[in-house]
Amino acid sequence: MWRCSMSTSDSVLIVEDEVDWRAIYERAAKRQGFTTVKTAGDLESAVILLDERKFAVAFVDIGLNIDDDRNVDGLRVMERIRALGDETSIIVVTGRSGADVVSITRDALKKYDAFDAVGKVPIEPADIQRLLVEALKAYKEKEAAGRPAVQIVLRGAQPPLEWDDHILRLLRISRGAEGLYGFLESLFARFLPVVARPDRSAVVVDSAIGVAHGVYWSRAAGQAVGVVFGQGLGVGTAVENHGMLLDANKVGQVLHSATAGEVKGFVYALPELDRHKFAVD
Repeated sequence: MWRCSMSTSDSVLIVEDEVDWRAIYERAAKRQGFTTVKTAGDLESAVILLDERKFAVAFVDIGLNIDDDRNVDGLRVMERIRALGDETSIIVVTGRSGADVVSITRDALKKYDAFDAVGKVPIEPADIQRLLVEALKAYKEKEAAGRPAVQIVLRGAQPPLEWDDHILRLLRISRGAEGLYGFLESLFARFLPVVARPDRSAVVVDSAIGVAHGVYWSRAAGQAVGVVFGQGLGVGTAVENHGMLLDANKVGQVLHSATAGEVKGFVYALPELDRHKFAVD
C-alpha cells in the first residue's frame, strides 16, 4: 500500500506585507506542527496560492501596502477565500490606526465569517500559537460538515444513477453502491477539493480495458493528480501503461492506493501539468 500524507488540515497561509511579521507567523505555525506554510506579501501572490491550494488557517493583514494607509487588499484576499467555497479559518490581522480600523475589522469578521481578529501589537508568539490551535479546531469541524462525497466529485455532471450503474458494472464490486462509495472515499477523499479540466469534469470509463480514469488539480496536495481504478490493476502495469490514459507525458510517483477485493485504484502525481491547465474557479 502506497500512502502520502495529504491533508488541508496541516496548512497555513500567511498574507502579510511586512517581512518581519511574515517570519513571526511562519515560525509559530511550524512550531505548532503545520507542515505546509505558504506566505504572500501582496494580493496577486495570495490569489495564486489560493488557486493552487486550500488552507486550514489564514492570517490575513487588512492592509498590504505599508506605504498606503488606504490599502485594504487583505479584504480582497478574504473575499477570494470565500468565493472558492473554502472553510478556512481566517484570522484578520491589522496594524492600522485611525477612525476606520474598528469598522473595517468588524465588517471583515461579519462579511467573510472570519474566525478572529488581532492587532500586531502587543501580540506574542504564545497568542499566535493559541489562535492556531483554536482556528484549526474550528476549521476541522466546518470542513467535516461541508466536504462533498467523492462519488459526487468524480461523476461530474453525469446523472447519478446512470454513472453508478456504469461504474458498478465495470468494477463488479461487492456490497453494491455502498461498497463503491466506500472504496472511492478511501482512494480519493484525501485529495479533495479538486479542480477539473474545462473539457472533462467526470472520470472517463473505458469498458474495453476495464478502467476508469481522471485528471484533476488537487487543492489539498497543491498539484495535478491522476486517479485510475479498475479490476486487478497491478502497480507495475498501472505506472507503465496509464500515462496515456491520464493525458500526461510523465506519470510521477504513486501518492496513494486503495483496494476492495479485486478492485484496485491508484492516485499518481502528474508533475508536468500545472494549474492553468485546469478550470478557473
